[in-house]
Amino acid sequence: MKIKNILLSTFYLSLTLGALVSCGSKKNPNSQDATSVKTSTKKVSTSKTSTSTNTSTSTSKNTSTSKSTSTTQETGPVVKEVEFGSYPQALVDDLELIDELNDNVELPTLENFNGWSAYNYICNYKKVSGEVTYDDKYMFYIDIDLDDDLKSDYRGVYFNKYRPRYMANDGTADNSLIDDNGYEINNVYWFKYEPILWTSITEDNKTLLISNNILSSGWFKGYGSNKEAGIYLNNYEYSDLRSWFNNDFYNTAFTEDEKDQIPSTEIDNSAASTGKEENKYACNNTTDKIFALSVAEFKTYNKFVPSNKLEGTDYAKCQGLEVSTYERSLGYSTWILRSPTDSMDYRMYVISENGSLYTGNNTDGTALGYVPALYLIDEE
Repeated sequence: MKIKNILLSTFYLSLTLGALVSCGSKKNPNSQDATSVKTSTKKVSTSKTSTSTNTSTSTSKNTSTSKSTSTTQETGPVVKEVEFGSYPQALVDDLELIDELNDNVELPTLENFNGWSAYNYICNYKKVSGEVTYDDKYMFYIDIDLDDDLKSDYRGVYFNKYRPRYMANDGTADNSLIDDNGYEINNVYWFKYEPILWTSITEDNKTLLISNNILSSGWFKGYGSNKEAGIYLNNYEYSDLRSWFNNDFYNTAFTEDEKDQIPSTEIDNSAASTGKEENKYACNNTTDKIFALSVAEFKTYNKFVPSNKLEGTDYAKCQGLEVSTYERSLGYSTWILRSPTDSMDYRMYVISENGSLYTGNNTDGTALGYVPALYLIDEE
């Protein structure tokens, strides 16, 4: 399968966070030439003396410009921006296209979904005398292949209640951030499937991809702990976050050829991965295709990404992502790591809208960003 090499950079482990400069742009990278994933993952940094400055632009709102240099000093990891897979991102605002897309669907009802799928987001969750009740059939999506190439081109989103920030709340505007982001009930919104932009980090013939954007939002885990068995709400192994990455996202974002390039990888969930010598909430290692970064991985790789301050796509905002309104972090959002804190069984680490590591978020909030990472199969 083809991906597009947008930016080739060589960095050294001694570079400090902030050496990459992020700025906005609206150039569409779809015009770039493509090379194969295997070719790009085979390359390692060279000892050639050179200095280069390159500009790359993502299809979503979080765009970046990066400067890189390579010298005759020791070899370091190869860092570049690549496109791999696709996911609904930008809101469609072309009225003629919206009319055409609307003509292809009928609105879902509880009696007949009419080809739509329910997100099964929970609201109005209640547990009385051991009996649990909730509503999860109010927000729907549908994918449209408009050009008949067997690939989804657009995703429609429709909801008759708002996804609440916490599942115990009713689905009203007062309890949600969706309306704050410009989306209102009883409307259909269309989002274009666009290439996913990643930072690719290759070292020792091993390539890690980290998304440059927040692609969706949700909670770490809403409910279902079993403390007697050592399964807490911040247990990544049993989290809704892990399930979403390896089911919903994996099956939506990648073609079968692309899936063949993503290996199952043993993911370190030890106490050390959370940045602690001991952490009673650390869980078993997992074997995953897609994963959220750990605290240890964030500390290792944050120097290579364009910015730790990430913006969400339009689609992520429609899912209820919280967007900062403070001047120093305007437009950025908090995103989830997989690591539990060692202080409480319902909190995990996140990267705040300021780009810093933070320990104070509860697992059941739906306004936090999802940032996937994955490895590519090595080419021998």
